[in-house]
Amino acid sequence: MVVRLRLAAGDANQQASCPFETEASPGFRSFLPDCRAYELVTPPYTGGQYVLSELEAPPPVSADGEHVLGFALAGFAGAENVEEAALGDYGAVYEFSRTSSGWSTESLEPPASQYARRHFEVASSDLSRSLWKLVVQSKEGEEVGVPEVFTFAIREVAGGQARFVGVGPAEPPGAQPSVGGEHELQIAGASRDLSHIVLASEFNELWPGDTTREGYESLYEYAGVGNQEPVLVGVSNAEPLEGGAHRNEGAKLESECGTRLGSAHEASTYNAISASGAVVYFTALHAEGCSGSQPTVNQLYARITGSQTVAVSEPAMTPTREAECSGVCREDENEENGHTRSPALFEGASEDGAKVFFSTDQPLLNGDKDSTRDLYEAEVSAAGVTRLVQVSAGDETDPNRGSGAEVASVVRISEDGSHVYYVARGALTTTPNANGERAEAGAYNLYVYDTNTDGTAFVANLMTAAEAQAVVTQATAERNSAIEGEEAECKRLFAEGNTAGGEQCEAEVKRLREALPGEVAKSLAEEVGSRTGVTPNDNGYNGTGRPFEATPDGRFLLFTSARQLTGSEDTSTVGQLFEYDTQDERVVRVSIGQCPAPAPACAPSKRFNADGNTTSGENRPMMLAPKYANNLPPTEASSALSLSEAGAVVFRSQDALTPLAIAGRENIYEYREGEVFLISPGDEAAPLGTVDIPPRLLGTDESGRDVFFFTSDSLVPQDVDTQASWYDAREGGGFPAPVAPPACVGDTCQGPLSAPTPAPSAGSTGVAEGNLAPPVSKPAVKPRPLTRAQELAKALKACRAEHSRHQRAVCESGAHKRYGLPKAKKAGAGRGGKR
Repeated sequence: MVVRLRLAAGDANQQASCPFETEASPGFRSFLPDCRAYELVTPPYTGGQYVLSELEAPPPVSADGEHVLGFALAGFAGAENVEEAALGDYGAVYEFSRTSSGWSTESLEPPASQYARRHFEVASSDLSRSLWKLVVQSKEGEEVGVPEVFTFAIREVAGGQARFVGVGPAEPPGAQPSVGGEHELQIAGASRDLSHIVLASEFNELWPGDTTREGYESLYEYAGVGNQEPVLVGVSNAEPLEGGAHRNEGAKLESECGTRLGSAHEASTYNAISASGAVVYFTALHAEGCSGSQPTVNQLYARITGSQTVAVSEPAMTPTREAECSGVCREDENEENGHTRSPALFEGASEDGAKVFFSTDQPLLNGDKDSTRDLYEAEVSAAGVTRLVQVSAGDETDPNRGSGAEVASVVRISEDGSHVYYVARGALTTTPNANGERAEAGAYNLYVYDTNTDGTAFVANLMTAAEAQAVVTQATAERNSAIEGEEAECKRLFAEGNTAGGEQCEAEVKRLREALPGEVAKSLAEEVGSRTGVTPNDNGYNGTGRPFEATPDGRFLLFTSARQLTGSEDTSTVGQLFEYDTQDERVVRVSIGQCPAPAPACAPSKRFNADGNTTSGENRPMMLAPKYANNLPPTEASSALSLSEAGAVVFRSQDALTPLAIAGRENIYEYREGEVFLISPGDEAAPLGTVDIPPRLLGTDESGRDVFFFTSDSLVPQDVDTQASWYDAREGGGFPAPVAPPACVGDTCQGPLSAPTPAPSAGSTGVAEGNLAPPVSKPAVKPRPLTRAQELAKALKACRAEHSRHQRAVCESGAHKRYGLPKAKKAGAGRGGKR
């Protein structure tokens, strides 16, 4: 039983009281919701350089929120200063883990004497294992020359000690030496525990037995550790590959003209490798000009347990499917009816690999009566495709629904495969959402399909048909104007007697007219993408992510829209955040102003800051969007999250949505059940924000218990440096303050002549970590406060230790802002005190 005492009158969302340990901790703030308290995640001293995440992206977070990865150039926690080579090829890799007494820090770096060069690749979903490329050394301490030869290795902990276990070589035997690693296998994806690793060969350094044609892609897999060769994935063999001298001898490729994981570079690789690694979805490519054996169009397959291949987008007939098709399915009569084969795009799968979603223009079932892009769900097992469903058929019980889905994009698939959210231009149901809005033919309509009930529901209209037509009209007029200008130039050339120039000009006019439909479609796609985050027939939304996030069970969807969605309290003129709940089929606005007394029932006009509306696009609220397209690591399902499994949302905005927020700075908020609360105000003395610093919001765990962010403010007594630190605003969290040293009397205030350095405990890194109190070696005397001039001199001295001119300039600028002589305040200037 948790003992609760009323210490600070609860918290912002009117909890009567919070756990004693939380309210008693120095990290507790009454304006935080959910009985949260600040916890320092990164060490108080990090060698003079703050901890970063990968290439301005949110860091990898374990599903339980107890572990998070970061990197830094400076060496601490047992790591020496290192060269640029790690996450994002920049610094050493560190794991921060929560313990019962504070956050601890561990360097994941391999010993430099044994591995002179190393590259961090990915981590397992729980961060207990990590995959590396390590240089091969014949003996310890050997200098490494160029070219370098790498092997893949797994870092794991056994018996309390970290070890690196070889997975397999990164280059085939006899490969041409490489300087920049251009001949090495590239990580395409992995199972959650890194027991299965799928690799892509993009530069045709093929392994023995691989008959892929020169210049085309190939796909391999390593299973377990201690391998000498990877195994081909895109094969039709009905048994594991176990050749003679080489494992891939006797492999029968589905396409000699290329194989890709999922539909990499085109649509998605989301769960293309199942969580266990037992199922791998791949596309066998059709390539014009390739003389090898290949399918007539790109086709989707599943390789199951490395021993069986199932055709997904051209499925073989099973007794179950025979009954569903009433004797014949559309794919069996495609060519007879004049329907040509169309390529399939992998859109995603459930985490267990049992359900897969793909899109195609090719009608595959009797109910698909047109050749527009449709979305299908297939249930896959070792027995083949046991069930095939046209997801984008819409509400088949609605006699007034339109025909032709014209699917524009699949935006999210829930981890369990129970819900798929997609955008289509067809009116697939006439039933409105709970806000009273309906689907519209020609609009960009957002739908959700429930795979358990086969039901379709309309979510929201992201762009109306009239808005889309206006974009087409304007783009057509602009291009026609350009063509008319070119035609006038042709006439001028002929009039001047320049026949050759005129004929060349006419050829250009012809080219422009032929390209007109494609150019107009491109303009429409770009405008749709800028407004909705959906690019029709998109290439993975720029290969990084899509501004949509669904809960693992698919109940909630978080998305961005610039439209004023009906019934959602939205009257802003810029994009806002919205949440959809499949249980009540209602869309609500997330990025709203706080009620005077936190309660979700207050009228919009009573909310703080005019309901949180803003006319500035720079101040618009932003969510974190998990990657969706290419090279997805095992941590992707639990990282870059803004949406908890219970529907709570964390987001960032420069707009002040609560009284303590700072307008124009990056504030972090939480939305929960109709109300918004402040997690961290952007009130640093020196605003954070350089090219290598990511957004302050680092993400939340799946439960929403942990919200990670960074700040240069000192929010707990343990944070004693001036560097930006990572914090966790944790529900029921907080650690005790450091124990104050006893007061000294008389000569004891002088302390001993020298203090012995305490020996680190077993497993300790030898440095103060997280919220753990540093050892006290002698009584402390409270120093006299420094003057502003002394503080400035001290800060400038510290800046001179920065690693680059740019970092030093940023540091000195911040020092002057923080400790420089105060300027006379303007009338009415100033703001409230610090936390």
